[in-house]
Amino acid sequence: MSNILDIEKCIKSLSDKRPIFHSEADFQVALAWEIQKGYPKANIRLEYPVDKMNIDIVVFCGEKMIPIELKWLRTDFECCIKGADGENGEKFKLALSGADAEVRYDCLKDIERIENISEICDDFVEGYTIWLTNSEKYWESPKNIEKTCKNFTVHHTANIKCNSTLEWSEHTDIKTIKKHEKISLKNSYTFSWEDYSIIAESDIEKKAYHKQNKFKYCITPIKKPS
Repeated sequence: MSNILDIEKCIKSLSDKRPIFHSEADFQVALAWEIQKGYPKANIRLEYPVDKMNIDIVVFCGEKMIPIELKWLRTDFECCIKGADGENGEKFKLALSGADAEVRYDCLKDIERIENISEICDDFVEGYTIWLTNSEKYWESPKNIEKTCKNFTVHHTANIKCNSTLEWSEHTDIKTIKKHEKISLKNSYTFSWEDYSIIAESDIEKKAYHKQNKFKYCITPIKKPS
């Protein structure tokens, strides 16, 4: 990771306090506050506008700009995290994020957005995408991925080569193609998923949710294309 912002340290520190979130906005605010505590001299902005785009978190360290895009990817899950007294708890109810193919597309689109920002902002020094999920379908290599979205894989060790163009196959519905334009990435990327948290089974009322209690994250550093 970069010497300027150790984002992985911030994520690991956050996992000790917040093993789960209600929404992406909840995750966004919690992570921004964790970064602020670790870097008290930094200026942090949420939904910061850059070239008609709003970036989830932007960290300004002196004259250096670090944009961060987040994705809170969910599968159905319910739990109640007990308080320090072991009784009073906070309830969480997560709903499925959406269609797998479009979610993966959105993840990769964020990388493209930050690459583009790096080329128009002189103060850009580094950027990150951070994906957090309790669905193994994102970190595990897909066994029978749909032909329409075979180019949009984000699983552990998945690799994207330099100057790649990611687009939908000819089998894709025309409406999906028009709504989601092709993605062009200039840098190469290899995705690495790490453990974030495990919700104790004692905090999960329904046994059907026991397999969805593991959360993993993937941090992708993004540099200005050479």
